[in-house]
Amino acid sequence: MNNCHTRSENLKFCLCIAGSPADRAGVGSVCAVGLLLAMLVLFGGDACGAAPDQTKKQEGGRRYAIVVNKTMPEDKAWMPVVEALKKKRSADIFYWGKNDDELRRNLAAYRPRYVCFVARPEELDLTTTATGNLQGGVTNDFPVCGAYYHAVGTLMRGLDDDPYDDAIWGILTGATPEDAMRVVSAQPLVVHRGLSHVGGGWLDYLESGTSFSEGVKGDKWIKNPGKPPEKVKGPDDTTAQFAAELNTDNVDMVSTSGHATEHDWEMGFSYKSGSIVPAAGHLLAVDSSNKAYQILTTNPKIYYSPGNCLIARTDGKDCLVLAWIHHGAMQFSGHVGFQSQSCYAWGIAEYFLSLQGRFSFAEAEWLNRQALRFEMSGGTIGDDKYMCCRDEQPCFDRQRMRFLHETTTFYGDPLWDARVKPTVPPLYDQELRTKILAGGKTELTFIVKMRVAAKPSRPAAFFLETRTPVQEEVTKGPKDMVITEGFALVPFWKADDPAPKVGDEYVAVVVL
Repeated sequence: MNNCHTRSENLKFCLCIAGSPADRAGVGSVCAVGLLLAMLVLFGGDACGAAPDQTKKQEGGRRYAIVVNKTMPEDKAWMPVVEALKKKRSADIFYWGKNDDELRRNLAAYRPRYVCFVARPEELDLTTTATGNLQGGVTNDFPVCGAYYHAVGTLMRGLDDDPYDDAIWGILTGATPEDAMRVVSAQPLVVHRGLSHVGGGWLDYLESGTSFSEGVKGDKWIKNPGKPPEKVKGPDDTTAQFAAELNTDNVDMVSTSGHATEHDWEMGFSYKSGSIVPAAGHLLAVDSSNKAYQILTTNPKIYYSPGNCLIARTDGKDCLVLAWIHHGAMQFSGHVGFQSQSCYAWGIAEYFLSLQGRFSFAEAEWLNRQALRFEMSGGTIGDDKYMCCRDEQPCFDRQRMRFLHETTTFYGDPLWDARVKPTVPPLYDQELRTKILAGGKTELTFIVKMRVAAKPSRPAAFFLETRTPVQEEVTKGPKDMVITEGFALVPFWKADDPAPKVGDEYVAVVVL
């Protein structure tokens, strides 16, 4: 039985589950090492690409790197996708090879603001083998699925010595090169209308939309332009209405929660409803009485899945994420491992939706991941909290007897711009002021002013123009604020603080 439905290279390595609870991992002990190197060996070859021109200006000074398998130039079907993206973003190309240190050094020297990993489905489908010492002294070999995703995360955190991702990144793929090319050629998206299966579906922040509850049968909300969301009576089985809404080709954002695997999403979490499944590269909706509804949508959209296990993992060409890309999901955020109720991925909605277009979907997803790393580095997270978003610690899938790294991933061109149309006041306004001081120093002042009486769940985030490591002195505001290459996180709000009032202002000052 092939537990991962993947190409396996029979490469063995030891796997570490440092500090993970035995009841979650399902093992007594396992040893450790270097998944990035293991994955690069799977690709084979030595080339990592020549160090690019360090003086080139791209996208207004925002360097863009493309990373591909060294065999990609030989692929006459897929290489045009890479070349089209290179032309669109004035990018330089880097190659996976055996020498991960050289690749890492070249990327670090290039100092990209954006990195896009263009990958064919079979590359995302890589499997290796872990040898684990089980409870009772039994030793066994298990497949390790999703090696590519973990290798990407490891690489993107490893370009310097801080714990944060060192560029905004995404994985660009498709079941076919044609699907991937549509992602490359997509025009910027303004998100007007949402379709959700997550309670109220964040309709307060959208111009219009429809949402069904995954937890309460019959709960449904609709929102029309200029009006507040209205709760209405929904169907017992949501399949037909969900499919019909998709097929209007008027949905800019899909968001989902509930039970899922790589091959099916169950629309009802605590009640019986239908499912969305892949079918020969397309999507099919099947209701609880086994009646099928064809999915026809093709318009560009984003897919935000904070509440589904495994939905974002590619394990062959006929899986959900590739089918959604075929049906217009130009960007897709979701889990390649397991999800839990405490998942940090829910916070993407704050940066993307409640700030009303301040950040693109790619930026919001990336900033939310950095906020998680801020919490982790500060020691505020317990061993079990947000396990499903912490890609350093794998978990054991008892049902399929395999290891999975518990992480989310992001598909699409990371510089593709998808933003919410502002329709309501944002959670807060923010401003960054820069002042040049004597002695070559720079003073940055971060200002936040509340527009809504609610406490944010994430630090205020600011993008910076500097791409040079800096020494900082906080002269006002939170002493644990983060200033690193390209961005700042300012934790104005603490867990035990009262909720801010409208008009409350927060200020932080740092000297670089």
